[in-house]
Amino acid sequence: MKKVLFIAVAVFLGLNLTAQNYEKHNFSMKAGYAHSFSESHPTQLTNTIYNPDQVKRMKHDVHFEFDYDYRFSTLFSAGMKASMLIGFHSFEQEVNGSTKLYSDDKNVFYLGPSFKAQLPTIAEKFDIWAKASLGYMKTRLTDKAAMSAIYSGDCLGYGFEAGVDYLFSDHIGIGFNVEYLAGKVNTFKSGEDEIDISQTPENLGRLNLSFGVVIKL
Repeated sequence: MKKVLFIAVAVFLGLNLTAQNYEKHNFSMKAGYAHSFSESHPTQLTNTIYNPDQVKRMKHDVHFEFDYDYRFSTLFSAGMKASMLIGFHSFEQEVNGSTKLYSDDKNVFYLGPSFKAQLPTIAEKFDIWAKASLGYMKTRLTDKAAMSAIYSGDCLGYGFEAGVDYLFSDHIGIGFNVEYLAGKVNTFKSGEDEIDISQTPENLGRLNLSFGVVIKL
């Protein structure tokens, strides 16, 4: 049993030998696909027009993210994460005998500190990692119907992700990661009005698939 434990520890340390000479400052700039988990807007937003096809379309958006990590040891880093989801969705619907154009535009901003752990890797050019974050989340919805309305709300958000980076050199490479980001808004503001939606909160949860550039200095 002692031999098995010794071998396991030796393998783990051996897999991380390539990370001993690591760069401390790590930046990444990525973009990708975002799948939202929200089923529909809260019913209290009376300006919205329910359309099942539009609800499905609003689940598919794009997002952009920027990460900075300070690697203070071989295995661990701490940093900041910022991301922005952007979606523009429109549809036509017949109302009182005439066809009208409606649209739902949304933005979701996220900013917060993060903690990153390096995972064992078997190839020098590959960097495998996992990360958790906790931060501020803000959404803005613009519903254009008979009368346009803008709704905004914020909440505490959190995220978990895992990724892999491939390094072309000591300082630059490409990266791919999968992230679950979540948060729920209980109050919306529209102009001077506050709308309590705690009974059916706006779900900001989504799954992100990201690809982009990694820089290590």
